[in-house]
Amino acid sequence: MNRLREFLQSRTGRWLGTLISIICVAVFLVLLARSFSSDQARILVAGHWRSLILALGLYGLAYLPMVAAWIMLAETAGCRHGARRELARIFLVSQVGKYLPGNVGQFIGRAYAGERRNFRLAALSKAMVLELGAVLAASALLAAAAFALGAVSPTGAGDLSWPFSIALALATCVALAGAAMAFPTKDVQRPVLRSSLAAVGCYAMVLILAAAANVVLVSASLSHWTWPLVFAVGGAFVVSWLAGFVTPGAPAGLGVRELAFCSLLAGVVPGELLILSAAGFRLVTTAGDLIAWIVGLSIRRPSQTPQAIELTA
Repeated sequence: MNRLREFLQSRTGRWLGTLISIICVAVFLVLLARSFSSDQARILVAGHWRSLILALGLYGLAYLPMVAAWIMLAETAGCRHGARRELARIFLVSQVGKYLPGNVGQFIGRAYAGERRNFRLAALSKAMVLELGAVLAASALLAAAAFALGAVSPTGAGDLSWPFSIALALATCVALAGAAMAFPTKDVQRPVLRSSLAAVGCYAMVLILAAAANVVLVSASLSHWTWPLVFAVGGAFVVSWLAGFVTPGAPAGLGVRELAFCSLLAGVVPGELLILSAAGFRLVTTAGDLIAWIVGLSIRRPSQTPQAIELTA
């Protein structure tokens, strides 16, 4: 741990962090260029630019509960209260790392940026464990609800909706319990569990807002919407998002989420429109994450460097 801290604070570590950030931005620009160069994206931008702006606004709103959850979990893990602006900056800047191959760049970025601002690496690591558990729990819970309510059914196994929902609900409990186990004592685990449950609610709101953005894009492609369509699109998005999140090595779930989303809605929405909507949402998320990165860089650092404290066992 000390060697890692020394490396992150060294000149080589600082240059490496800068290089990683530049690579992340380059990946963003490549994805944006590819999206704008495709005929389908041009059609989407030309015909449904208002829907794209609305979807981008919904995705931007999703960053509010994301940042709130991260700050709450970081404080619970031991980062000093009163450093919320710095914690928000760390989250927004490091989030671009999810586009790097491996799908772990955002966590490396949080550790690197937090260490440079003198947050203890142990506290940051625990916060990221809690974050991961809360994200998995929220997505599993919403996916379970989608299966249980019939908004989404396993391909070729519609009668297995309830077993799927029960399995995902159990995964929620396992994710929360596993995150709480990072803290050894019961007097610490209680506030950790409370914060984790609140974070689950925050991440559920994130997924609901992102699902709403997908509903906007699909409805714009179809030029109409109905409540069954809303539930089908929302359920398919949550399940496809979870599939992309748990797929090892997929940067930001790239490809996995689009394939799962189109497969789950096959027969409900025409295939060409599904591809168009999926491409539109990828464009929205890429642009939204880039804007969040810029906002994070614009947050001014406080004059005094915040120190971190560790929870005592």
